[in-house]
Amino acid sequence: MAEERFCYALTLTMGGQGKADLLKLLEGEAWSRLLAGIEIETLILLANVWLNRGKQERAWNLLEHLWVYVRKMVTDEEERSRLESKLAVLLGGLYYDTRQFDVCIRVCEEALELLREHGLISCMTPLLGILSKVYSKVGRLCEESELACWKETIEWIYAYFDVSLQAVNKLYFHSCIGQYYLIGEVVREERKAQGLNQQQLAEGIYENPESLSRVENGQRPSNNNLKKLLERLGISKWRYSGSVITDEYNVLKMCEEIADLQMRKEYDEMERVLKRLQRNLDMTIANNRQLVEGIDIGLKHKKGVITADEAMQQTLDLLQLTYCRGEKGKRVPFGNEALLMNQVCNLLVHMGRIEDAIVVQKQIVELYQGSRVKLRYHFCSVYLTIDNMAQNMSYIEHDEAGYWSRMNIVDQIQNGKGNAVHLMLRNLMDLKKNDQEQCKEYAKRAYHLTNLFKLHHDQKYLKKYIEEQFSEYI
Repeated sequence: MAEERFCYALTLTMGGQGKADLLKLLEGEAWSRLLAGIEIETLILLANVWLNRGKQERAWNLLEHLWVYVRKMVTDEEERSRLESKLAVLLGGLYYDTRQFDVCIRVCEEALELLREHGLISCMTPLLGILSKVYSKVGRLCEESELACWKETIEWIYAYFDVSLQAVNKLYFHSCIGQYYLIGEVVREERKAQGLNQQQLAEGIYENPESLSRVENGQRPSNNNLKKLLERLGISKWRYSGSVITDEYNVLKMCEEIADLQMRKEYDEMERVLKRLQRNLDMTIANNRQLVEGIDIGLKHKKGVITADEAMQQTLDLLQLTYCRGEKGKRVPFGNEALLMNQVCNLLVHMGRIEDAIVVQKQIVELYQGSRVKLRYHFCSVYLTIDNMAQNMSYIEHDEAGYWSRMNIVDQIQNGKGNAVHLMLRNLMDLKKNDQEQCKEYAKRAYHLTNLFKLHHDQKYLKKYIEEQFSEYI
C-alpha cells in the first residue's frame, strides 16, 4: 500500500506524463528533468519502502541516481545537506553491509560535513553510527572515538530535555525553515500602526470596509486586492523572509555566508563579504538597507568606530524605514526588523542597561506570542531574541532564565538545528554555579557541540572555562 501511494503522489506533480516520467525515473532514465524538493523526498521514502520489502537492487539504483542528482542540481546548501543526510543514511547502510567501506566513508563523511557546516542535527546520529562502525572496521580508532563522543552528546541532549531523537532522525522529518505569517494579521496590525481605519484602507480596493474586515479576520483576499493592500501599506511581500531583495543567486549565497561567519565570530571576513554584498544590491530598497547597513552598524560599533549611542540611533532609523510602532497597533516583526530590534537590545546591554534590554526582548517575544501563528513557526526570526534574552536573564539571575533557555533548546533541536544549543547550555551553566557536577556536565556538552559544529571561538572559551573551573584538560 505504501509503495502505491508514494508512486501516486509522485504522478500528481509530474504533469500529464506523470506515470510515464515516473517509470523512466525508477528505471534510471529521464534524470535531466527538474525535480521539486518534495518529489526528491518522496523518492527517498519510496526507496526505503523497497529496502524494507527486500527490493534492494531497485532501491539501490534509485538512491544512487538521487545522490548524483542532488549533488549536481540542488544549489541551496542547507536543502542539499538535508537531502544528502537522508540519502547517506540509506546508501551508507547498503555500502557497509556489502563491505564497500571506502564508498561508505566517502558518502557519509560528505553528508556529515554538510550538516556540520550548516548547524543541522537531523539524521546526524544514524550517520555518526554508520561512520563509527566503518571506522572501527578500517582501524581509524581515534576518529571513531570522536564520533562516538559527538553521538553520545546529541543523545544526551535529547534525553535530558525530553525530546524524541527518533522523530528528528526519521526520513520524513521536516523542520520549520520558513517564516510564516497570516496575511490578515499583518494587514490589521500595520493598518492600526499607521493610524488608518478600515474605511481609509479599503477605499478604492473594496466597495465597503466589511470586506476588509473579513480579510483581517482570516479570509484570503484575491491576489490583485492583496497586492493593492500591501502597496497602500508600503509592504513588500519580499520583506517577510528577512533576506535581501535580489534576483541574483550569488547574492543570496553571500547572505548565507555572512550569517555563517557571524555565528563563528569571524568578523574581519564578514566585513569583506558584506562590502561585496553591498556592491551587488540596490541599496535604495529599504529591505536591503536594513540588512546590510544594520550589520555594518554592528561591526562599526564592535570596532569602536561609532559609540553605542550612535549605533542605537542609526539602528532605530533603519527600523523605522518599514516598522511603524504606533500607539494603536504593533504587528509581528518581519525578519530584518527582528534583527534590528535584537541589535537595539544588544546595545542596551552594552550600555549597562540589561534590565531594559530584557523588557524590550520580552515585548518582542510577546508580539510573536500574540499571533495566531504558533511561536515555533516564527523560529527563524524570534529564536535569536530568545537566546539573548535568556542570556541576559542568566547574568542577573532572573527567575525566568532557566525556562527560556530550556524552551529555546527544545525549539532549536525540534527544528533540526544544533549550532546554537551550546549558547543556552552556557546560560544554564551560569544558573548552576553552585552545583559543580551539573555545571561541569553542561560545560562539557557545550564544548563537544562547538567542536562538532566548528565553532572555534566559543570552543576556545569553553576549553579555558573547563580547565580553570574544574582542573580538567581537554
